[in-house]
Amino acid sequence: MIDEGRAQRELVTILDGMLANPGVTRVAIGERVRVRLPHSEVCMHLRVAGQVREVEVLEHGAQILDEDGRRFSFPITHGEAGIFRDEGGLYLP
Repeated sequence: MIDEGRAQRELVTILDGMLANPGVTRVAIGERVRVRLPHSEVCMHLRVAGQVREVEVLEHGAQILDEDGRRFSFPITHGEAGIFRDEGGLYLP
């Protein structure tokens, strides 16, 4: 059964975040997105900095994926993958 009050609160939170950071792409946990990986310390160590890769957004980080969808190395933090958080949730700039 759907909790309409919770759904309404989540929608308001998302809309507030959109107003706070217009022009960003919102992402959800479990979603797979293509990103250009930043030149963060971890991405440079993994030799994937600057590459466009698919990542799976996890609850506490992101999993970089190979071209065939297999996991590449270990999960990294959202920030190391270029995914940010504000009051509306996770987003790509």
